[in-house]
Amino acid sequence: MLTEPAELTVTSGSNAPVTVTVEAGIHTTNFTMGVGQQSFSVSRNGAVILSGTSEKEIASSCEKYNYNPYVGVLSSA
Repeated sequence: MLTEPAELTVTSGSNAPVTVTVEAGIHTTNFTMGVGQQSFSVSRNGAVILSGTSEKEIASSCEKYNYNPYVGVLSSA
């Protein structure tokens, strides 16, 4: 929920970071997912205003199947 436009950078596993411009408001954006750690940052005018790294990594396989999605939480400081 952005009040002003910003740049969103997503790093998914070993994939190169991808940066997109996001307008003010609520938007969805698609990124190619890679195995490993997931991280993002939101910046405006070159300054990072929000960032986070996943508590769980994306795996290439699993031994147990749980069809409930994992949703992380990022609290403001």
